[in-house]
Amino acid sequence: MFQRSLISMLRGPVTLAYENRVKKANLKLDNEQLRLARAFDELHESLSSHRQVLSDDRLDLAAVAYSRSTHWMSRLMVDPATTCLQMLSPPPRGLYVHGDVGVGKSMLADLFYSVCDDGYNHETEGGQQDGDESTSTVVFEPLRRSRMRRHFNEFMLETHQEIHRYKQEHPRSDPIPHVAAEIAKGARLLCLDEMQVLDIADAMILRRLMTLLMDLGVVVVTTSNRPPDRLYEGGINRSVFLPFIDTIKERMDVVEMLIGRDYRRLVSRSVTCQQPTYIAIDETDNDQARLREWFASAGG
Repeated sequence: MFQRSLISMLRGPVTLAYENRVKKANLKLDNEQLRLARAFDELHESLSSHRQVLSDDRLDLAAVAYSRSTHWMSRLMVDPATTCLQMLSPPPRGLYVHGDVGVGKSMLADLFYSVCDDGYNHETEGGQQDGDESTSTVVFEPLRRSRMRRHFNEFMLETHQEIHRYKQEHPRSDPIPHVAAEIAKGARLLCLDEMQVLDIADAMILRRLMTLLMDLGVVVVTTSNRPPDRLYEGGINRSVFLPFIDTIKERMDVVEMLIGRDYRRLVSRSVTCQQPTYIAIDETDNDQARLREWFASAGG
C-alpha cells in the first residue's frame, strides 16, 4: 500500500488524469501518450514554481519599446525586452507537440490545460518611483485566471481582428507589439491546438507575434500535425518565416508522438459497429435522440 501511494506521489497531475481517463473510458494505455503526459507534468511543475511574471505596466512599456525600435537598433542587436523588461528569471520552456492525426495530442493538451488550475506563487515586478529601486510583491493567483486555450485558426482570426481594431485607432503605430502585450496581460500560458500556417499573412504575423509573446514571458504550448521544419512548407517568401522555426527549437521542447494508429477511427469503429446500418426516422423524440447519439459517435 505504501509503495503504491509513493508511486502515485511521483506521478504528476497530467499522468494521473490520463490514467484515470484510460480507466474510465476503457481505453488502451499507450506508452507514447504516457511519455507526453510526463512531459506535460514537467511543464506544469515548472509553471507552478516559476515566481516572476511581468506587471501590466512593464508589458505596456515593452510594447512601446518594440514599436519604437529602429533599424539601426536591430543591426546593433539591441533587444528592447532586455533593456525594458529586465526579467530576473526566464519563463519555462514551451512545448511543441507534433504527430499524425488521432494519436492523442489534443486529448493530452486538454488534460494539461484542465489541471492548470492550481494556485501558484509569483512575483509581480513594480516600477521605480521617486528614485527608489524597483520592488516586487508576491501574489497567489490561480493559473486558470491567466491562461488561454484556442484552436489555432480561432486564435489567428482573433489576432487579425485585434490588429485591424488597433490600426483603426492608431494608423501610424505598429500593432503587433501592442497586440502581444494585451495577450500577455491575460495569458501567461497560451495553448494552441492544430497549428498550421497556410498563407503569407498568417506567416508574417505569427513570426513576430509568437517571438514577442515569448519575450514577454508567455509560455506557449501547441499541437500540430507537422514538425516545426515543415511549417509553412512551400509558402511564398518562406525564408522570412524560417527564423520563427529556429525560435521554436530554441525556446520550446519539441515532442514527436510516434504512434502508428488513429485512435479516433478505432473508437468510432467500435461504437458504430454496435449501431444499425440505418435508422428510419419519424417525429418522435426518441428517434431524434438516437440519431443525434449515432451522429456524435461517428465523429460528427
